[in-house]
Amino acid sequence: KDATVDNILAELDWLKGSASPNDETIIYFAGHADVVKVVDNEAGFFLTHFASDQREYRAGGAIPFSHIELVTDSIAIKGSKVWLITDACRSGTIINETGAKLSLTALNANFNSTLKIVSSKPNQLSYEYDEIQHGIFTYYLVQALMGKADIAPLDSEMTADEIRDFIRKNVKTYTDKKQSPSLYA
Repeated sequence: KDATVDNILAELDWLKGSASPNDETIIYFAGHADVVKVVDNEAGFFLTHFASDQREYRAGGAIPFSHIELVTDSIAIKGSKVWLITDACRSGTIINETGAKLSLTALNANFNSTLKIVSSKPNQLSYEYDEIQHGIFTYYLVQALMGKADIAPLDSEMTADEIRDFIRKNVKTYTDKKQSPSLYA
């Protein structure tokens, strides 16, 4: 219940203000998200405990995907590497929603410095793993980062592609292809 919009935005503002060149910044969100029609477009929102159950997210309790993109762009422009990782329904929308909105400076910084790993495509749900009480995507992300994604373990390095492939294969298998994680870099 402490993860209110105000508290999350305050932490993101702190992160944006404290990021320096050559930092590696990780923004990880696991929770609920939704996409709703706003005027003629669809807009994605990360939902807090206080989000409207009527899907009126602009009234409060939700953080627009576009705000997270502004934060990642601000950090990337400073020269920091940014990992944006989301384990939330329809989180793939964050990729589709923002590309045309970026300035050329932000686009270059974002392209060169940002890695986004999303748990699902824009039209998909992200499923829970009941036995461990969190998302299937998060479970396999942790397994990947603990070394299980390293296909050449003797080199002691994991690439983003190895992480993506490991997560995608296992999540798609576990969910019978109902959930397809993606990596954008």
